[in-house]
Amino acid sequence: MEPKHCYLRNVVAEYGSATRTNDDLVASNPGWSAASILSKVGISSRPVAIQGESAVDLAERAGARCLASAQCDVSSVDALIMVTQSPDYVLPSSACILQHRLGLPDTVAAFDVGLGCSGFNYGLWLARSIIFSGQGRRVLLICSETYSRYCDIHDLSTVSLFGDGAAALLLQSDSEEAIAYVGESLLGTDGSGAGSLIVEDGGGRSRSLGLSPTGSRHTLAMDGPRVFRFALDRAYSTCNGLLTKIELGWDDIDIVLCHQANRLMLQTLQRQFGLNEERMPVDVLHVGNLSTASLPVHVARTLASGKLDKVSHSLAVGFGVGFSWGATHIRWLINRQ
Repeated sequence: MEPKHCYLRNVVAEYGSATRTNDDLVASNPGWSAASILSKVGISSRPVAIQGESAVDLAERAGARCLASAQCDVSSVDALIMVTQSPDYVLPSSACILQHRLGLPDTVAAFDVGLGCSGFNYGLWLARSIIFSGQGRRVLLICSETYSRYCDIHDLSTVSLFGDGAAALLLQSDSEEAIAYVGESLLGTDGSGAGSLIVEDGGGRSRSLGLSPTGSRHTLAMDGPRVFRFALDRAYSTCNGLLTKIELGWDDIDIVLCHQANRLMLQTLQRQFGLNEERMPVDVLHVGNLSTASLPVHVARTLASGKLDKVSHSLAVGFGVGFSWGATHIRWLINRQ
């Protein structure tokens, strides 16, 4: 009989081994102000990868800790999903490298998903689909990113936001030692916004034009105002659509776990949603925007803080590069144990 449930057993956060503070940014850009950066984006410092440390390295640490703390036999993992936009190589896939490093069996289905701030929602949707289809009973989902490597140190709009981190989640078909039930997702895409968050060089397009991956086209370019408008347009409407789909209302939702873009965007979303910080937490001060890893790291940190101990229904909301977005219903079981 095919499984009809998807449970979350464990979630672990991991960070780049160094820290980049606002004072560090000012040291490289004497005209900037650390206080002004903090005031505008609500970020004082962000973890960053050290030299020689990659997204796969962060993913390996997160995945190993996730499996160990769950006391999970690696041979029981049926699928490995690696969500990243900063893979170690153009090829092979990062998931193949991780399969070997984590000691997973060669029967595992391992693949990459190249999505950013909505990637966690897509990963949950994929893991749940694998489990519901009966193709696998245990899935390791890892979101890992080193976006700081794409940032121009002199571009305030990006380098003040992005840090490096990873999160690993173990999802399974049975409720043994489960901490949450993963429900339905509502996902969306609007590729007309692709140019608003983009690294233009380094892929097949620039190679087809014979371009060398140098200069500003090799770093992250962001149209901040357009991204901001997109988030306001899609986040709330997607949550409403999901609530209609699962037949719940806003009064049923105890907490909204949102992609931690920056404090200004999150506070604006709080007002749009009509929620206070208790029901829609902001946690960017010493973490920053971890892109793909942002939302699952936020889930891990909120769980560790105890804020989910008495929570039942929650929404996890991601949005960003693509444009791409998603919302997922997660029902927490901690208060029932």
